[in-house]
Amino acid sequence: MASIKQINEFFQYYFAMCSHTRIPANRGFTPDEMREKLGDSPCSIEFGPNISRALQTGQMDMGELRAGITDSDIPAPWKAGMLKDLQWVAQKKPGRNDPCPCGSGKKYKRCCGR
Repeated sequence: MASIKQINEFFQYYFAMCSHTRIPANRGFTPDEMREKLGDSPCSIEFGPNISRALQTGQMDMGELRAGITDSDIPAPWKAGMLKDLQWVAQKKPGRNDPCPCGSGKKYKRCCGR
């Protein structure tokens, strides 16, 4: 039967192996390398294409999602980013030659439309 010391030693080796193994989902980087590049937590959270599409087609209620974000216990910078994304999703997609809604001053096709 394994002792507690042996089990702890096994898990130390196991976690070290997991932290130093290259992962295809991380584009070949190890979790430690990703943590160095990005810091301990992500800079922002963005909506995926399925949520954006559901909001634009009316399958998902914008008010309920906004209230859920506001009432959640996620960090304030992430909340602000998500609410900003929510405002972006609520707008119709601009035409190719319209000014970009991100505020860069460029045409949409030259900025976020790529």
